[in-house]
Amino acid sequence: MKFSQILSEKVDYSEELKGDRRRENKEWELDINCPLEGRKAWALLYYLEYESEVEVLTPEDLENKKRISEKIEELNQTYNTTDDEDEKAELLDEISDLEDEIDEFDNKIDVYDIIPNGQYYDMTQFEIPKVTSKTYAVGTETEVQESAEEYVSQLIDDIGYEGFRKGFMENHIDEEKVLSEFESIFEDDITNNPDVYFDDDDRELSTQQKEKIEIYKERISKVEGLISLLEERLTGDEDVDELVQDKIDELQEEVDEMEQEISEIESNPEGDIPQHLIDRAVETKMTDISRNPIEYMNDYGMEIDYYIDRESFIDGVIDEDGYGMLASYDGNMDEREVLGQYFWVCRID
Repeated sequence: MKFSQILSEKVDYSEELKGDRRRENKEWELDINCPLEGRKAWALLYYLEYESEVEVLTPEDLENKKRISEKIEELNQTYNTTDDEDEKAELLDEISDLEDEIDEFDNKIDVYDIIPNGQYYDMTQFEIPKVTSKTYAVGTETEVQESAEEYVSQLIDDIGYEGFRKGFMENHIDEEKVLSEFESIFEDDITNNPDVYFDDDDRELSTQQKEKIEIYKERISKVEGLISLLEERLTGDEDVDELVQDKIDELQEEVDEMEQEISEIESNPEGDIPQHLIDRAVETKMTDISRNPIEYMNDYGMEIDYYIDRESFIDGVIDEDGYGMLASYDGNMDEREVLGQYFWVCRID
């Protein structure tokens, strides 16, 4: 499992020399011109001082160190110019005492003793080789957020979603993706297996049935036209009218039979289910699924991790576990303010 992206493993002597040059040039002086890297170093210094991890070199310390160094230089010059052995011995004792005082200052650090040493995800990694082998990371809010996202993303790649709680996984499924999948499934199922979802009465007439009905209707129209002509020929002559009426009755019986045929055809449709009924059935099914998608996913044997919203899942892990996940040493992440800007600080080794 990857827990970091460390670009360099150890701070070498050249990096310490860079720190000395920064000190000489006052590159990280605490003012508006202090670069981002310097502000991060100050944030780490504040953190270390608060945690009592180091003793910080104060301006007074620097003045005293300078004064003592000048005094040692003065005593060395006197030592080099005198021939009095007793005086030399006294001078050496005094110089030794002053050097002990200097050593006390050497155990303290200032911001320039903090050495940047590559990246830890999107954060800057620092070491303080002068006093400790511990490693720290400092980042802005944006850098820490992006680092946490990368950390969780790598964790997912390493252990998979199944490495997390099942309930947590289920809270971050992409419901739109799931519903879209089910919509496709049920559209196909309902279309291909209409008998499972509909009665015969729900069907439309087949093309052949519609054609038959049109033929019957045309015939009915013609026959009814003929009946009308015959009815006009009724003269009141009983013998003649009887023959005409018999023909009318025969034709009307034919019309009734054809209308009966039409009624039977319409009562037994053999065509497809109307699309609006299919759409309504799918919509009803989707409403049921949306109420409990996990149950349906389990019933259909769908792999939940395939439908997880990765971005939502990552954000959920960060919301639940916090930025402390990046603090690989002890899980503690602290915030420090430098020149009005906030930085997150953690120990990583």
